[in-house]
Amino acid sequence: MTNIKVVFLGESYVGKTSLINRYISDKFNEEVMSTLAGTYSTKSIYYQNKEYFFNIWDTAGRQNFRALNKIFLKDVNIIVLVYDITKKQSFLELQYWLDLILEDHPDAYLILVGNKDDLFIEREIKKSDGEKFANVIHSAFTETSAKDSHNWKAFLDNVFNNYLKMSVDSKKDNDKDFDDDNDNDSDDYKDF
Repeated sequence: MTNIKVVFLGESYVGKTSLINRYISDKFNEEVMSTLAGTYSTKSIYYQNKEYFFNIWDTAGRQNFRALNKIFLKDVNIIVLVYDITKKQSFLELQYWLDLILEDHPDAYLILVGNKDDLFIEREIKKSDGEKFANVIHSAFTETSAKDSHNWKAFLDNVFNNYLKMSVDSKKDNDKDFDDDNDNDSDDYKDF
C-alpha cells in the first residue's frame, strides 16, 4: 500500500472543504462550516495495477489557525492552492501560502485552483491571472466550482494520475540506474 499526502491550502471560505467533498463523495452542501484545524479523506487510485491511497487533508485558512498548517505539510507530496475567483484578497494571499510552501517543501507538486466559477458574474480575478500565476509556480491550473462540479473530478483525477506517472516512472528509472551502476561492480558485492 502506497500513501500519497495531499494538502489543500488557501484562505477561509474559498471552498477547500467543498472541493474535497465534491471530489470524494460527489456532494455539495451550502452550509459548510469553516475548517478549524484539519481533517482528511482518502481516495484510492489504481495505476499500473497497483493501488495508491491519496490522503487528502483539508486545512484551516483562518489567520489564528495558520500555524497548524506547517504541521499538516509534513511529508506532503501534493499541495492544492485554492482561491475564490470572486475575492481578490484570496488570490493575493496565495503569496503567503507559496512562501510557506517554499520554506520547507520547495519540491512539492503544486496545483492551483480558482474556485466558484459558477459565480462568474461576481468575478474579481481574471482567468488569465490564475494562468499566469500557475505558470510562474509551475503548477497545473483550473477554474471550477464545487457547487456545479464543472471540470473538477476529471481535472483532479488527471493531476493525480500525472503525479503517479511522474513519481512511479521516476522511481523505476532511478532503480534501473542503480541496477545499471551495480552491473559493473565486482561479484563480491552481489548480495548487497
